[in-house]
Amino acid sequence: MGIGQPNDSGQPEGQWWSTMMEDMEGVMKQAREQCSFDHKALHHCCGPFPALAAGVSFGGGQAIPGNLAHSGVNRKALQKLLCHPSFTHISNFANGAFATWFPRMYQYYHETLRALYTQDETLECLFPGSAWPAMSLNFRLATWCYRHTDGGNLAFGVCVITNAGKFDPMCSGT
Repeated sequence: MGIGQPNDSGQPEGQWWSTMMEDMEGVMKQAREQCSFDHKALHHCCGPFPALAAGVSFGGGQAIPGNLAHSGVNRKALQKLLCHPSFTHISNFANGAFATWFPRMYQYYHETLRALYTQDETLECLFPGSAWPAMSLNFRLATWCYRHTDGGNLAFGVCVITNAGKFDPMCSGT
């Protein structure tokens, strides 16, 4: 299945994208039912919803970069999500869009992460070839965020925000 070119709403052309988003919504609902959310996962600066992060992190007092750790049911649920084809396809599309619209920044991200992963082989890449080291998964069915900044992110960098399920970006977010 090809990645496709974005249409006027920023989505790839074709029915496969809608189908993939619905699949993603389904696996997110399953994961939400399986996960256990502690106080930190329920009370954070992004909004009133449960959220879990996956990938590599560096900050919050860490001396070196490390894998975000989860145990038990959360670890299994996150592993299942990250292996789901919808997540892989979305990662590929986001990376392709990033490389197309911000080629020098994409190269900077990609080379920096490649060097980091080469230096420390214990670090786990979210998706093969991904330019991003980590992601947050918001587990509310209809998520909205507080106005916030992610202070640990690269100041001149970009992030990807993707919704799952049916959503018409031409009609607003409400």
